[in-house]
Amino acid sequence: NHLDLEMRLALTMALQEFSGAVLVVSHDRHLLKSTTDDFLLVADGKVETFDGDLDDYTRWLVEYRQRNAP
Repeated sequence: NHLDLEMRLALTMALQEFSGAVLVVSHDRHLLKSTTDDFLLVADGKVETFDGDLDDYTRWLVEYRQRNAP
């Protein structure tokens, strides 16, 4: 769902303060960068820990698509 700025801030703060594990699926790069420590990569029928941050993932995705282009 789309959140207004106030709710985005509240969600970000709540996630930062939470000490447990949370699976976050979002297109909101700011939310992901400010609340996540680890990334899981779901690809080719597997789930693996992704060694890098969101910027590294963006680069990986470009390379992955180039390698697998028809």
